[in-house]
Amino acid sequence: MQSNCLYQYYYLWSVALLVPFWALILYKKKTGWEEIIYIGILAGAGAMFFDRYVSFRDYWHPQTISDLYNFESFLYGFFYGGISAKIYEVIARVDYAPARSPRWLPAAALVLVNAVVFVTMMVFVRLNSVENFMAMLAATTALLLIIRPDLVKVCAFSGLIMLVFNLCWYWVILLIYPDAFKDIWSPAIQKGPMLFKIPLLEHGFILAVGCSSPLLYKVVASSRLASQVQFEEEGEAPSLTRKILDAAGRFAVPIAALAIVLFRMIVFGTTPIRLKKLLSFFL
Repeated sequence: MQSNCLYQYYYLWSVALLVPFWALILYKKKTGWEEIIYIGILAGAGAMFFDRYVSFRDYWHPQTISDLYNFESFLYGFFYGGISAKIYEVIARVDYAPARSPRWLPAAALVLVNAVVFVTMMVFVRLNSVENFMAMLAATTALLLIIRPDLVKVCAFSGLIMLVFNLCWYWVILLIYPDAFKDIWSPAIQKGPMLFKIPLLEHGFILAVGCSSPLLYKVVASSRLASQVQFEEEGEAPSLTRKILDAAGRFAVPIAALAIVLFRMIVFGTTPIRLKKLLSFFL
């Protein structure tokens, strides 16, 4: 172990390295801020839950400032999700604009599909948590592409761009902390295949994230290339009720997801999820 400080605060300082790139994406895509924040909150909630109750047990074990609330995981998902949502548009110099407010029902359905696939993989397939997570995102990506086949190019290139970005991120991390994988990742992962001195599973995980992140919002908000978006002609001003419902609906799903994760942590702490016990209610 090179430094106790590097080890103790690894998750926090490594995530901090993402902030300038996230800020650059936000600056370049000011008009797309809603998608960046939407995907960021949703990915942050997912990362917070996934790390605390699954991957900290069989994949890696970074130290977190709080023993219960692993806010570093939220920040990782928030910044990485926001970057991956728009990085293709920045590189390709294109703009996707929502044709409507994101609909909460299809977004909630997609989150539920993710949960069902992940739980199914954990119960019936003997893979580690990250492999299950990759399968979940692959299934979700396939479903989103069936709905919106025109986003295949966005999906593929976003995944490849994020692979390169992730390599650069880890290159900086390993310059600062060469023993990061040895100290923090589980022995089974360290013994697995490596590519560029990085566990192969990390590349697969980022590819899955990079392919899926730019799709969800575009599907639920019917985003198209800005030049193709048809805006409705202005009519009567919407009522106050309609305005309130529209504003509440925009971020309803990511905020609800984060609230559920925090509620689970507050009420049940770090108690592991007992899948067999959970399934007994339905079987």
